[in-house]
Amino acid sequence: MRAWLASVLPLAIATGAEAFYNQIDTIILRMYDLPSGVGIYRIAINLSSQVVFLLSIVNAATGPLLARAHAAGQHEELMRIAKLAARISLVGAVSVAVLFLFFGQAILRIAFGNDFVPAYWPLMILTCGQIVMAGAGAVALILNMTGHERDVAWTFALSIAVNMMVSFLLIPHFGGIGAALASAIGIIVWNLVLIRQVHRRVGFYPTFI
Repeated sequence: MRAWLASVLPLAIATGAEAFYNQIDTIILRMYDLPSGVGIYRIAINLSSQVVFLLSIVNAATGPLLARAHAAGQHEELMRIAKLAARISLVGAVSVAVLFLFFGQAILRIAFGNDFVPAYWPLMILTCGQIVMAGAGAVALILNMTGHERDVAWTFALSIAVNMMVSFLLIPHFGGIGAALASAIGIIVWNLVLIRQVHRRVGFYPTFI
């Protein structure tokens, strides 16, 4: 019970931090932009989340496998599962990104109307960040499943700080594009740090390479 309780707090912090991270740039954008600009940006966020849709499915499927391999001391199996998951996720992410690249403006026009076509460039910037997330693999999941929840929690806190700092620098000048850049930079920092932590704690790089 003591071990479980010790894991609950960092897991709760990480979950709350992730939810807060998804709202930071929108909140700061609202401070500087009109509601219409915020609405356009929210469309870009919602569409870009589809880039890592396959990553969510893969994480749900591989989580128990990762935990079992770690508990059994099967290091090679743990690494094999992690890298396979990253490769599958990256293929899915790139496929959706290519769709958005060539047909993103048409999708926005048909689904939401001409007023939302300006969401295209924020969408593409956010998509770049999501591709990095997919290629990094299930970094947070691996750390959580191997008993290193605290690493995930403080890394989320770091990414929030980076996002906020960049948002306040860019949003007043670039609006939704600045918000997208801040979010993408935060995602990239978060994943690069977690990749390093997986290598440090578990002994391998979980990326698609």
